[in-house]
Amino acid sequence: MKPHQILLLAPLSRLAAADDGAQAPPQQVQVYADDTHKYAYHGCFNETTLAEGSAGTRALSGGSSDVQPDTMTVPACLAFCQSGDTKYRYAGVEWSRENANGAAENRECWCAENIAGIAQKLDDKECSFPCAGNKSQACGGQLKLNVYRMSAAPRNLLAHGVGAAMTLLIMYMAVLF
Repeated sequence: MKPHQILLLAPLSRLAAADDGAQAPPQQVQVYADDTHKYAYHGCFNETTLAEGSAGTRALSGGSSDVQPDTMTVPACLAFCQSGDTKYRYAGVEWSRENANGAAENRECWCAENIAGIAQKLDDKECSFPCAGNKSQACGGQLKLNVYRMSAAPRNLLAHGVGAAMTLLIMYMAVLF
């Protein structure tokens, strides 16, 4: 079938579906809201591997990644990025089709301390591919990520900051008295 034929037949198929009432409306994909309040939605960003000046570096690089073709959800990615000794500041989910023949669809999770400076924030509509494990959650898009940022400092960083502040306070008090 030629491309122009597809365009001509598309309206007819819509009319047929409307007549019998059998077609369900498409399911809405939404940005996930983390109810644990550990991560907050930061936005939709482009993947930078093909961007000029990126040298193939990813928008979220230098951290860790996880691929779950059939079960990826945003909560699974957020849990992965805060597991282990390193609690990554940024977590992102991305839909991809990266194998040579284009047959496999993947949902990938990327974790990093920083987001690349050349990554551009996009309209949320650009990141509307559904997660494999929960079709109502947005899992990025092709070369696009739904990015979440840690909303609170990890406890080990907070304790270090409080300890440093106390040391400065003690030194200041020692100078005064």
